[in-house]
Amino acid sequence: MRLFPTLTWVGVTTFVGVSIAAKHSSWASLDYWAVFLVLNSGIVCHGLLAHSANDYVDWNTGTDRNSPGLFSGGSRVIPEGYLAFDSMWNGMGVASLLGLILMALLYLRIGSQALLGGAIAVFAALFYSLPPLMLAYHPVVAEWLAVVPALVACGWLANVSASGGQPLEAGDWLPMFITALVLVGHLMFHHLSDIEADLTATPPKFTTPAYFAALKWDPRYVPASYWLLVVALSIFTRMYVLGIACTIATAISLSVNLSHRRLLAQIDQVLLLGISVAIIIEILY
Repeated sequence: MRLFPTLTWVGVTTFVGVSIAAKHSSWASLDYWAVFLVLNSGIVCHGLLAHSANDYVDWNTGTDRNSPGLFSGGSRVIPEGYLAFDSMWNGMGVASLLGLILMALLYLRIGSQALLGGAIAVFAALFYSLPPLMLAYHPVVAEWLAVVPALVACGWLANVSASGGQPLEAGDWLPMFITALVLVGHLMFHHLSDIEADLTATPPKFTTPAYFAALKWDPRYVPASYWLLVVALSIFTRMYVLGIACTIATAISLSVNLSHRRLLAQIDQVLLLGISVAIIIEILY
């Protein structure tokens, strides 16, 4: 698994959900053991289950064999010789077992809400890559049927776990949705360096940026469009720090040279850190 993106995605999403719960009560009253279970469940689901499934399928179709792998192109455990191709199923099995244990403990803590959140996360982790759906191989649907629901579910589960099962108010969903959009923008930027490898896979991996490239459109517009949507929402929600951060991210996305892949990798890490800090600032203040 790629440690920094995994910890950042899961950590930020969990933090948003927990912070919303704290605003309705207090930080001292939250159930931190339940939050700990949610955080570790997210790491297992995103870092182990989803990556094992993704590595297996992407190596099988050929996209990871041709990817430069600087910051995308799977976790690189197969090409670097750490694990064999067939052992990815073992990775999925171990991740599933760990996930079941964590979900069982969370169920004992908060009840059936753990099952709903876990089901959404597992569906996204597996069918983002695995047949018959292979959502990652189809433009747009991967984001909206897997990534966004999983991120919102993670934030919601963190919220109800921290608050002891208190239902969310209508306005509480918007910060979690905006957080999901910000991270989807990062995922789209993440895909930019793999476009050539994705298009030569069998079947072609039509991530949304790759699909734009296949249509001779500029793939840099894809991450930029998600971040611009966040900018618009930030005006409505008065999340001005996040709006400024996503404006900068949009400008960077539109100006990068896709042939400079090593620079893309460095920019990717800086962007993820920057937008994550902006989210945390908005939620805290």
